[in-house]
Amino acid sequence: MFWALREAADAILVGTGTLEAESYGRMIKDPALRARRREQGLRPEPLACILTRSGRLPLDIPLFSEPEAHVIVFTGDEVELGESSAWVEVVRLPPAELDFAHALSHLATEYEVRALLCEGGPSVLSALLREDVLDELCLTLAPKLLGGGTATAITAGQELPEFAQARLAGVIERQGTLFLRYQRTNPV
Repeated sequence: MFWALREAADAILVGTGTLEAESYGRMIKDPALRARRREQGLRPEPLACILTRSGRLPLDIPLFSEPEAHVIVFTGDEVELGESSAWVEVVRLPPAELDFAHALSHLATEYEVRALLCEGGPSVLSALLREDVLDELCLTLAPKLLGGGTATAITAGQELPEFAQARLAGVIERQGTLFLRYQRTNPV
């Protein structure tokens, strides 16, 4: 499911914490999948998109040493790129516009991004919901239980002012794991 979602996306939005924790590399590693994307009229791999308020990036991850990677960084601050081999474009936004709504609008206008996959963590999901720019949520439920402690929830940060309504649009079960797809019923 993960690779199928990536294969269909024009761009992938990732939080800096997730980039670092998962040590991101190429968005599409398999040359056959990149060729299939080309045949469908897409870029060989999705754009890697990052929004950073601090301007800090985990430059030691494989993504930034991949010459064929195209990375777009939205920030309001200076960004130090070091010796990155990736093709990195920095889009500086004024503080009042440094949010996901403006970043998504820029991606749609400047890069013709129509299908964006977000692989950000709890803070990114919370911000997307607060800004009312999330239209679908893919959620995986695995048959493993964890609770208590300081484990992070699905969202983090500022509390949402109201419930974000969604409807179940699809379910796939495999070996006890559920892949759930929800569509927002009240997005902008």
